[in-house]
Amino acid sequence: MSLLGTAFASELKRAMEAKRLGVTEASKALRVSRQAFYNYLNGVSTPRAGVLARAMELWEIRITVGGTSFDHQQVVQRRKPIVVAKQLTLWDKLDSIKDDDLTIKVKRVGKTLRVSVDIDIPA
Repeated sequence: MSLLGTAFASELKRAMEAKRLGVTEASKALRVSRQAFYNYLNGVSTPRAGVLARAMELWEIRITVGGTSFDHQQVVQRRKPIVVAKQLTLWDKLDSIKDDDLTIKVKRVGKTLRVSVDIDIPA
């Protein structure tokens, strides 16, 4: 059982008593199953950030863990920024390539020459 889970379970029980909420209506308000809600209530599991923040906002819960107090705004899950890949084509960068950006290797393999060209393209 985590410290956060224990603290949340305690505050959840307090809020349910104060608001006179039953498990069914509380689980519907959080949009979780009753089984999941019982797990939160008993400190068996800790809800994901979105559910935790929703409960804290709905029932005005503040959680204190290790002397630090959290409200729903501090728990809201932050999404990672979306990275859009840009197709880089050689033709777009041809003008910016300099002689220093080219590395040419020639290697004799039997009766043939193997030529490899490395181009460092500035971003």
